[in-house]
Amino acid sequence: METYIMYGYELITILFPAAVLTGVFYALYRRKRMDWRRFKAVYLLIFAVYLFGVFHFTGAGTIFDAVRLGVELNPGQINLVPFSDPNFDLTGYVLNIVLFMPLGFLLPFLWQQFRKLWHVAASGFLLSVLVECSQLLNFRATDVDDIILNTLGAVCGYLVFLLYSSVVKRGDEGQDGFRYEAPLFVAGIFLFRFFAFNEFGMAGLLFGF
Repeated sequence: METYIMYGYELITILFPAAVLTGVFYALYRRKRMDWRRFKAVYLLIFAVYLFGVFHFTGAGTIFDAVRLGVELNPGQINLVPFSDPNFDLTGYVLNIVLFMPLGFLLPFLWQQFRKLWHVAASGFLLSVLVECSQLLNFRATDVDDIILNTLGAVCGYLVFLLYSSVVKRGDEGQDGFRYEAPLFVAGIFLFRFFAFNEFGMAGLLFGF
């Protein structure tokens, strides 16, 4: 039960800002007389749940990690040489690619301005860098391999979207939206989790340590 409470707590730190941002977006659309597409709120919810998975499985750091552990740069924690690890982990590499494939699919599905390969690749790169940098706060390994593979995953997801669009003959779900809508959505969720998710503190309350 305690484990489910932990998951629920982290999920709330994702879904709450997602709901607020969706409401703000809707209000802006109405104010500017822009068309709010059918099911867009549902698609944004799916995107938010996906981001929950990314931040959870990568162990993205938070402000509470920095307070508890201190901010200390450990050179041994950082690998800037691509694929230099002698312990080749094929499973880990594949999982890093798969983890970011939904990003490459969902971005162009939701926003038409991401229907260019370089936009998706840049987004995958920046999100991966954001996660990897946050891991410096909880002493997880920050590895350039992860950034490369995550970016590749986003590109693969974009190719899946192109295949989907050609087979289904659709694509009207996406919108131009307003400028920076997508990055604001991702950044808002990341920042709320960053300042609201105290994993160690909640674990202490639940497990009594």
